[in-house]
Amino acid sequence: MARRARQMPRDGLTAFVREDGAPGREVCRADDEVDALHHSIFRILVTHMMEDARTITPSLELFLVSRNLERVADLATNIGEDAVFLAEGKQIKHHLEETATRRSSRFDFDGCVRRGQLCAMNSFDITGRVAVVTGGYGVIGSVLGRGLAAAGARVAVLGRRREQASAEVAWIRAAGGDALPLVADATDIDQLRAAREELLSAWGRVDILINAAGGNVARARSDAISVFEIPPDAFDEVLRLNLHGTVLPTMVFAEQMAKASRGSIVNISSMAAAQALSGVMGYSVAKAGIDNFTRWLAVDLARRHGDGVRVNAIAPGFFITTQNRAVLVSENGGHTERAHTILRQTPMGRFGRPEELIGAVRWLCSDAASFVTGAVIPIDGGFSVFSGV
Repeated sequence: MARRARQMPRDGLTAFVREDGAPGREVCRADDEVDALHHSIFRILVTHMMEDARTITPSLELFLVSRNLERVADLATNIGEDAVFLAEGKQIKHHLEETATRRSSRFDFDGCVRRGQLCAMNSFDITGRVAVVTGGYGVIGSVLGRGLAAAGARVAVLGRRREQASAEVAWIRAAGGDALPLVADATDIDQLRAAREELLSAWGRVDILINAAGGNVARARSDAISVFEIPPDAFDEVLRLNLHGTVLPTMVFAEQMAKASRGSIVNISSMAAAQALSGVMGYSVAKAGIDNFTRWLAVDLARRHGDGVRVNAIAPGFFITTQNRAVLVSENGGHTERAHTILRQTPMGRFGRPEELIGAVRWLCSDAASFVTGAVIPIDGGFSVFSGV
């Protein structure tokens, strides 16, 4: 059976935008029988969307469409936007009639509706943005880098080992993405500055920083020993790997973001930051520090450099990675007792899959999260909210 073409809402509202003669794109829709509250929300959404979009693309043109003449006329009176309004396929006079005629003659809004085009709000788009991913060839870093590349970002894979960084870059390129390797230790400020200059020379900018370098240090664990037996240098090592390995890349790459007054930083927190997890004192202290650093820097950058530079974090629940495999997976491939305890505390009853981190990170990196800063987003299958009862 042939599929019926999508029809324009009978009494709903649809907003299209068009740039320099390109085909129109639907960016916002309110369904039939919209009440007064949702009508107002639609108006506010479209107004703010256009204000933000025109800071990047001044030539963007807006068309508001409905089959309800009264509803379109009301919008024309209240929206305060130099737009073309159409009802029943006819334009409503708004602002300069000749401008409206010129615009509507080049805008195939009926064709858009007939084809059933429904584009995601373009504020989620990160195409062309430059992302630095530290720890970029680790389990979490590689998944996030690949996810951003798949969404159109150019990804700089940063890590200490050139061979592994280059292999990850080759994977992204083979999959159709754009990537380059940056060789640097995330805890070495001089190497990081050299990597930044290499990046700027190649791509000229940095829009996104994912601080994925980190992990636990076996000598710093207290599973089988007393906490008083943890070697001080092991504690220093896990603190430096995680906390310094987040702060230092941020100080280097965010400096460029601050100059441009635009950028998004995403740190990697942990369930250990807010809850006492046995055996990982040093790791817990480091991740709690990352939470505090995330909030502190979010405030400082917003106050000093405006609302275009944002700092957030994700707090993954339990994912099996290289660093924790030995404590979660037994030699015969089953779960250890610690793993069973975690799963009992996780309402979803399973470990996370690394790719399940991509959606939240992509959102935080995009303009869809433009009013989100200082947040730590749990991605944990409900672990952090379950009382165990």
